[in-house]
Amino acid sequence: MTYKIFQEIRKDINYGEHIKYYERYSNQLNDYESVIDYKKRKLTNQLKQIWFEYIREKYEKTKNSNTTLGRFIEKFPLPFKEMLVLIYLIENKQTFEPESKTEIFKKYKVNYERSLLKKLKLVYLVKDPRKPMEEEYVVSYKCQLQIIGGKYTEEYKQLDFELEEQTSKKGIDAIETFYYTVKPQQRLNELIVDEKTKNQLEIGIKRAINQKEFLKKNNLARSMPYGKGVTINFRGVPGTGKTMAAHCFAKEINKELLIVRYDQVQSMWVGETEKHIQQVFKLAKIKNAVLFFDEADALAHDRSILEKSWEISQVNTLLKELERFEGVCIFATNFAERYDKAFERRLTMHINFPMPKKEESSIILKKLLPPRMRSEDINFQTLNLEGLTGGLLKNVVLNAYGIINLEGKSKVEQKHLIESIEMIRSKNQKEKTENDLSYIG
Repeated sequence: MTYKIFQEIRKDINYGEHIKYYERYSNQLNDYESVIDYKKRKLTNQLKQIWFEYIREKYEKTKNSNTTLGRFIEKFPLPFKEMLVLIYLIENKQTFEPESKTEIFKKYKVNYERSLLKKLKLVYLVKDPRKPMEEEYVVSYKCQLQIIGGKYTEEYKQLDFELEEQTSKKGIDAIETFYYTVKPQQRLNELIVDEKTKNQLEIGIKRAINQKEFLKKNNLARSMPYGKGVTINFRGVPGTGKTMAAHCFAKEINKELLIVRYDQVQSMWVGETEKHIQQVFKLAKIKNAVLFFDEADALAHDRSILEKSWEISQVNTLLKELERFEGVCIFATNFAERYDKAFERRLTMHINFPMPKKEESSIILKKLLPPRMRSEDINFQTLNLEGLTGGLLKNVVLNAYGIINLEGKSKVEQKHLIESIEMIRSKNQKEKTENDLSYIG
């Protein structure tokens, strides 16, 4: 007799668990039955050993059988104890406490680091470098599908790739790879921008929600075989709310945000950057996430002024993937004038993020500075906030907090905000002067 599917082993393991319950019950007998108790414990241990050997023998026979499990074992020749660990992890997908996660490995005396489970990439140990106690053993999609005879498609391969990327994050510096996903928390009503910008964002959100239904209802699949995605460009100077707007956009359509950074996407190896670009589009499709490219001008640079073939190839790859993508893709840039013309044509919306007006800056500063930190003498209307973006106003608050710490005070006063604003303005003026001088000669 052999096992046909892995669930049959799990049933036999469960049967063995009943012996354990019987053993626990036996331990609760009264003292006057201690002799009987000893005999029962001895019998229980014998039964457990006999049953364990029975399962092992059945498993060994399965290796040579033409069954779903037999074919899996032939491809991944796991030792019996490692198979028991694997089955346990598949059947118990919920997150465990840190102490209990390694319990199953200890129970069957399996060393994860030396196991075939790790070597064959059937199980990954995912750790968060920021929280050393938070770790989890995750069974790969390759394993989950092939152990039941399912098809290991390209989509699942991409998910395993993402899982493998997570396991490579050994330190804080490695947390941010060329992409990462977040669950946005901010809603659109929390974004402080002018009415025109907010109205355009609302239009984009409505499009994203109703796009598929609109195309299907109007039978536009044939007339629009490609370029059916919601592709939007956010343009404006740093700190005007482009990144937060992307978070708000994703939150309003109830999707995760998959963030891509050019400085991480670009590889020193020829052809790798193109693979990374293809990777993030595939992952965004599989995860049904909003794809967000920050500093997009560096990736979608005007090909007419590029000299290196590999740079042109990167732009070509981006254009092809963008045409095929049917989800939501947002690009953000401080230098929209650098965009490739063909790339610009593929963007269905361009939304400007202008410098905030004084009233908007005042509202942003109020949101950034909690009431519990404010002194009664603060008057936001009299502060010189003209030309300060949300990013700069955040620095104003942080600097003001540093000033009150130095003075040993608990609340920010008007003078602290004025001093902090001057610190920001003097730095910005210096940078502006240096930029202007760079064009001389």
